[in-house]
Amino acid sequence: MKFTAYKNTKVVKHQNEALNEALENKIKLIISKRPKITQKEIADLLNISRATIQRAIKTMLEQGTIKRIGSKRSDYWETIVN
Repeated sequence: MKFTAYKNTKVVKHQNEALNEALENKIKLIISKRPKITQKEIADLLNISRATIQRAIKTMLEQGTIKRIGSKRSDYWETIVN
């Protein structure tokens, strides 16, 4: 059996963007309720890997939708409303 690459990548890309947006919305909701939550705790709550949470949070930080405030010991998350 021979496999070929999926030719219509626009559909897949659109689906990934929708999934990423849904994940980011869930993360923002969690952060708004528990600003001192860790990435590991978010991953456990959503039952997904910590690496996935890290990627999503990195994107959100770059977009300016969330920010981390404070020092390493006493920091917390803040969501930015546009």
